[in-house]
Amino acid sequence: MVLVDIREKRSGIPAMLRRMGVPIELKELPVADYVIGNVGVERKTVEDYLQSKFSGRLDRQLYDLSRNFELSYLVIEGFVTEALMEHKVPRFAYVSSLVGSSLKRAPDGKQGQIITVNVDTKYDTALFIQALYKKISENDLVRLPKLVKAKANPNELLIYIVSSFPDIGEKRATDLLKKFKTIRNLVNATEDELAKVKGIGKKLASKLYQFFNKKFEVG
Repeated sequence: MVLVDIREKRSGIPAMLRRMGVPIELKELPVADYVIGNVGVERKTVEDYLQSKFSGRLDRQLYDLSRNFELSYLVIEGFVTEALMEHKVPRFAYVSSLVGSSLKRAPDGKQGQIITVNVDTKYDTALFIQALYKKISENDLVRLPKLVKAKANPNELLIYIVSSFPDIGEKRATDLLKKFKTIRNLVNATEDELAKVKGIGKKLASKLYQFFNKKFEVG
């Protein structure tokens, strides 16, 4: 069952969904225009998207989507070029706003991901909702690739561990391991010994020495 906000009735999309054989129920939804399972869909025309972006209303709607759904879609409907020209909005700014919309997450609630989708017509929106309904109904949501477990490379593992130390990247980690051979030797080194390694210097050597000898504070 696809739940449809009562205000979407005037769009004609609910009637299209019925003709496509998608079961719907019209009701007043507090968040999103369509809800399929645990997925929310907010539909906006390009005009509405731009206006809500300019007014700041979009930020609130994105927050509500992310707060209430682990996954939701923002479907933007219409011909983009014409709307951008009419409102004198640079194309890069529009594309950048789509990226920003997909990256916004609520700091509370579900903290869900929002995916932005551009379609041309209301019929495309109906097709999108139909496809989403079928995927969710058939539980066709997870495809796991066949993974081949790679053999662990001891040197790469050592570099990975050492590179996680403060201000130590892969290059410095490699130089430190070339000098001290083992992590045990590295963490037991003196400040002077650390400072002699290429790319370390006295300041970083002191920072590393203090880090290696810092006691864990309980509570």
